[in-house]
Amino acid sequence: MDWITGVGVFLHPSSFEKTLGYSIIKVVMLERQKITVKSASEQLGVSVDTLRRLCNSGLIPHVRRNHLGFRVLEAWQINYARTMLGLKQAGLKLSELKNYTSLYRRGAETLPERKAILETQKRQLWQELEDRKQGIDFIERQIELIDQELK
Repeated sequence: MDWITGVGVFLHPSSFEKTLGYSIIKVVMLERQKITVKSASEQLGVSVDTLRRLCNSGLIPHVRRNHLGFRVLEAWQINYARTMLGLKQAGLKLSELKNYTSLYRRGAETLPERKAILETQKRQLWQELEDRKQGIDFIERQIELIDQELK
């Protein structure tokens, strides 16, 4: 028989039923439901190809296939894909995403390293934003000069 996990709690199904009742079991069953990549990509707002690339590159751990051979994801994998997509949008490179995933798989002891990665990326993004602002300021000055010439 499978063991059911909650927030840090592992219960055998028979004790789970007696303790928490039917409605909780239904929620757990929905959480354990497998979702196709197509459905997951719609939930995430990305293309199927994008989600498949995440799966193929190993950035989403433990991807399984159903009896028809289609990739299927659990809710936690979809949430992890959301994290990977956010980190990608924040500018992390594939090698950095793989490193982050590797650290994630090693568990909570890697939280300081993961935090350092995020803080470094945040600093880089702020610097890029400042650089862009300076570029915009320059272009605005150039437009003003051209407007003066046109008058």
